[in-house]
Amino acid sequence: MTGRSRNKYMRKSITRKRRMHSRKRLRKIRGGGKEYVAELICNVSKEQDRVEKLKPLLDAFNITPSYYVDKTNVHEHPLYKKFMEKAANSERSLTINHVTNLEKHKDKGLFVLMLESDAKPLMDMPILATEIDNTIKEMKEKGVGITFLGKGHLDTVDTNKYEKLTETLYKTGESRCTEAYIISPSCITKYLEYVNRIDNNVTPDWNFNYFLKSTPDVIGCWRIPELFEQDKVFKTLIDHTSH
Repeated sequence: MTGRSRNKYMRKSITRKRRMHSRKRLRKIRGGGKEYVAELICNVSKEQDRVEKLKPLLDAFNITPSYYVDKTNVHEHPLYKKFMEKAANSERSLTINHVTNLEKHKDKGLFVLMLESDAKPLMDMPILATEIDNTIKEMKEKGVGITFLGKGHLDTVDTNKYEKLTETLYKTGESRCTEAYIISPSCITKYLEYVNRIDNNVTPDWNFNYFLKSTPDVIGCWRIPELFEQDKVFKTLIDHTSH
């Protein structure tokens, strides 16, 4: 092989390796062979502007938005009567959408990354994917059942009152807003049992809060710094910000 041929071969080999690396990285971000599946609650027929804005996130994690009931038809769902009487239909529907997505994966042994339609990533997709991988790794090492990833309504958090488990996980024993969280397979099972057992379910964040209080063997954490925040320029169809 001549020097020129050798150089040409080397360039092709490098280019081929780069392409393979890109494809592998894309598959990794999209969840191929991963320990988790991503779900995003969004009514695509009524929130099309939201879908367009979320497209990079949907594409990166291979998410098909899901939506099962809204405030107009939630009364038809079997769980409708298993809520506090004062719970609004919009609150009931959001909780039921969370629960229905979790039920899809309860027997798969996978973590679930759950997102609401107002979840706004705080970093680029490849970095976000790596941070989610790291968070799940730490959750497994520390036996954490659920980790809240979003800022919700709190831009800053006093971490001194919480137990620091890792560099990013703080054991709080309480919930945070549910625009983004990761839940383990075992926690999915326990939470679904809880939801179906009680008759006073409420909006998702408070439901998780009561669940954690009544299930002390489940470790609940906040991830700080957070990976998501609520997109305040967009008002989701399901407003569960008031309690």
